[in-house]
Amino acid sequence: MPFHRICSVVTIAAGAASMTLISVPASAQDAGRYANAALTKGDYTTAERQLLADYAAMPDRQEVLLNLATLYAYTGRAEQARILYEKVLSRPDVLMNLANGRSAHSYDLARAGIAKLPLHTSAASYQ
Repeated sequence: MPFHRICSVVTIAAGAASMTLISVPASAQDAGRYANAALTKGDYTTAERQLLADYAAMPDRQEVLLNLATLYAYTGRAEQARILYEKVLSRPDVLMNLANGRSAHSYDLARAGIAKLPLHTSAASYQ
């Protein structure tokens, strides 16, 4: 049976596109709030800095991996995003209770993220 985690959701909207990010759990709640606030304001540099710090402290946390992967995807770094989404898929599936009252499995979130990425992420992959 999957482990449950409580997460909050931040949605970033840019024109017609939007990305949903899952924040870190209560054990890193303050850091998660800081990154979420930066994301909401469109301050991706600050959000990335915080998410990288979270990743250094908690490299196996699916919430951190998913957040950072989504940020990478949103900022045009599809290959980096794909690596992190695949890392989520290499770990145990985690059922996350989202702030909107819904639940989502980490595998489902990672697969959905991968599905939104371009098929080929760099010219180097063709050579």
